[in-house]
Amino acid sequence: MKNHSLATILWVLALSVVAAAPAFAKPAVNPFFVPGLWRLHVVTYGSGKSVMNRISKTLCLLHQPRTMKPHGKMAAMCHVTSHHMVGDTLTWITACHSASLDMVSQGRAVYHKTTLDEWVNGHMRSPEKTSYRVHVTGRRIGNCPAAKSGH
Repeated sequence: MKNHSLATILWVLALSVVAAAPAFAKPAVNPFFVPGLWRLHVVTYGSGKSVMNRISKTLCLLHQPRTMKPHGKMAAMCHVTSHHMVGDTLTWITACHSASLDMVSQGRAVYHKTTLDEWVNGHMRSPEKTSYRVHVTGRRIGNCPAAKSGH
């Protein structure tokens, strides 16, 4: 698998969890997260410390009850095996399995109302053995456009 393909898989997975994460506090609304329009920066590192990819994305993040699971391209092959919200910190483990992919990752996101800092560490067992890290930083940049709803 080319590094670009792995980087794409990893950032989709990381953003999927970030988009779902605000709903997983107890009580149902995360007091450490302010809903709205967020700008996220994702840096993917390969084995060692080499940067594989950098991506920025703007998302509307809201408090919405949902099942914590990867969305979009990763939904068919990935599932969250555990997740815990303690205070301002969400931790989780995700496993992805298909005929062409076998990987496991652990993540930790810390929310500070209008900023977040997330690290995902994992390893791929196939199609090639490699480790990776994904660092997501984000900040709230305003309110969601009125026509938008969602994650």
